[in-house]
Amino acid sequence: MSGSTSREVRQRQYEKAQGAAKEREEELTAADIDASFMGRDPVLRKLKAELKQARGRLNAIDTVQEQVRKVAEEKKAKAKEDKTKGDKAKGGKKAKGTAQQPAAEKKTQGGKKDKKK
Repeated sequence: MSGSTSREVRQRQYEKAQGAAKEREEELTAADIDASFMGRDPVLRKLKAELKQARGRLNAIDTVQEQVRKVAEEKKAKAKEDKTKGDKAKGGKKAKGTAQQPAAEKKTQGGKKDKKK
C-alpha cells in the first residue's frame, strides 16, 4: 500500500463520516430536536467520534510524509555537500597504500590459546 493510496482512502473515510454526521444533524433539526439533545444523541456522537479518528489518521499520515520529505531533503543536501567537498579535497587520484585499513585480529580455533612447546 503506497502512501498516496492510503491517504486517499483515509480522505474518503473522512468525507463519508462528515457527510453522515451532517445528514444526522439535518434529520434531528427537521424533527425539531433541541440543540441540547443533539449533543447527547448517541448516533451523532458516534459519527463525530469517527470524524475525529479519521482526522487523526489523516494528520498522522501528513506528519509521516513531512518527516520523510525532510529526511530526503537532508540526504540530498548532504550528498551534494559531500560531493563538492570530495571534489575539492581529492585534487587527483590517491596514491597506493595511503588508505588505512583496520588490522585484522588473529583468532585460534575453538577459542583455545596456542601453547608454546
